[in-house]
Amino acid sequence: MKKYITYAMTTLIVTIALALAASDKARRTVELTSVDKSGITGTAWLEAQPRNQTHVELSINQGDKAPMYEAAIHFGVCEDIGGVAFKLAALRNGRSHTMIPLNYASIDRPYAVTLSNGANVVACGTFDKQ
Repeated sequence: MKKYITYAMTTLIVTIALALAASDKARRTVELTSVDKSGITGTAWLEAQPRNQTHVELSINQGDKAPMYEAAIHFGVCEDIGGVAFKLAALRNGRSHTMIPLNYASIDRPYAVTLSNGANVVACGTFDKQ
């Protein structure tokens, strides 16, 4: 009987561990809202990758996707943006893909994803640990 209980407990622990690992790899969606009536909105998707990396994909919701926007992840929230934590690839034709050295398990503070047209932030979205 003890053997079966041990097996059941081991199975339960492994199942919980796999569920937690899967939740860390889930794709996060961050909505980017317009700043100062810029009219620029978009979406950032963050997805865990091997070796403590995160793939960041950005897309804007704008009819004219020709302008190029700079992108970054900052410490802080959109209402109180801090310094740049990670520089992202610039958006071209409304899209961008970047790998950054960030592990979901290490997120212990909020971050703000920003799009800018040089000196001005035109869209922003905040994310933190889930």
